[in-house]
Amino acid sequence: MKAIPETSLPLYNEEYVAQLQRFFGLELASKTAGNGDLPNGNGDMMNDDLTSGSGDHHHVHEKDRGTTYFHLKQRRQAPEAEKSSGEREREEGPTEADGPDPPDRYRVHSWFWYGIFSFGALLGDDLFYFFIFSFGVANFSWWVTRRLLMVWGFCMFVGQACKEILRWPRPREPPVVRLESRYNREYGMPSTHAVVGTLMPFTLLVSTWNHYEYPHLLGFVLACNWTLLVCCSRLYRGMHFILDLIAGVTLAALLMALIWPWLDTLDHFSLTHPYAPVIIITVSILLIIVYPTPDGIGASRNDTVSILGTVGGGLCAFWCNHYFGLVPDAHAPLGGTIKWPDLPTAGIMLARYFTYKSSAIIVFFGQKFIIKQILRAGFNIPVNVSTKRWLSIQLLYGYIPHVCTMLVMYQLGPRACTWFGLD
Repeated sequence: MKAIPETSLPLYNEEYVAQLQRFFGLELASKTAGNGDLPNGNGDMMNDDLTSGSGDHHHVHEKDRGTTYFHLKQRRQAPEAEKSSGEREREEGPTEADGPDPPDRYRVHSWFWYGIFSFGALLGDDLFYFFIFSFGVANFSWWVTRRLLMVWGFCMFVGQACKEILRWPRPREPPVVRLESRYNREYGMPSTHAVVGTLMPFTLLVSTWNHYEYPHLLGFVLACNWTLLVCCSRLYRGMHFILDLIAGVTLAALLMALIWPWLDTLDHFSLTHPYAPVIIITVSILLIIVYPTPDGIGASRNDTVSILGTVGGGLCAFWCNHYFGLVPDAHAPLGGTIKWPDLPTAGIMLARYFTYKSSAIIVFFGQKFIIKQILRAGFNIPVNVSTKRWLSIQLLYGYIPHVCTMLVMYQLGPRACTWFGLD
């Protein structure tokens, strides 16, 4: 599906995003904020291809105002637009800037809001996933963590696939300041940060509502503010239109309502069925294989591989623990009161978390190193930006390490805590 002019839909206008950024003290430096200077993926200005051929090469035609950069490029470079983005990437190589941003590209007038929204963006990134799925099992509830894994995997797979099917671009720079170059290749509709920023707090809230004692009104307020912070952070960091965020929140709510009645059945199956690990791994690999990649590459498939590997490995680990009688909440949560821990309890919780985390870090990076060396020495295949787009490399270098990390962490972690007297 082709990109459309943002002015043809409400709340799909990059000027709204730029105004919000300026309101919170973020703006492009004057030398990069010209009316028509359109940056390519490397941050260089592209004027000749998209501007008038007569006179001034530094301004876009007035009729092109409010049209996405992606659409302008298609209009002005028809022969090039006939190629798929995958073909162009194979010919031209990667174009996104993965290095640090030039210090003079934008100005921050309020570091307070910069820090707040950077934290909000972190709530939808890999580092947060790495934290929540370790901390949840180490110190909270296995029952809740299993549901969080299933809801997260289901919603994120659908959200990521929608990006590849719709193929709507992100806001361009200028007028927007784009602070996260790692997402330059991915499309923007819907916002999967908004998806995860909705499903995470509300899955935790609903899963604990009738089973744990805590101020439910406070939990609801915190969940709403969590979602709001993640969504606002995506606007502040220039990565989404307002409509992307509305679509992401709506999609997450619909998908949660769809899967929630089946969670108990799925949880019982994943814990007790004798062939559950084989079925879980097979289904997750099939989902990776059938993942929509209209250009033959799929800019968001790499993240999807990591997500499905994490879910598959986590559920298989819970099956193994249940087989050995280590799952105390197989049929219902243990319940209890959620309260702020005292100092000794906080110390034990921190020690348990690092026990789980240390095993995960060793296994994850150790496996990546070993697989990388095997591919290079045995098959003469380097692992780099280009080869990471291959499905085979994504399965070997992305899927397998995530599966093994979750298997080891969720099985070794509780045993190690028992050995160290941290129960």
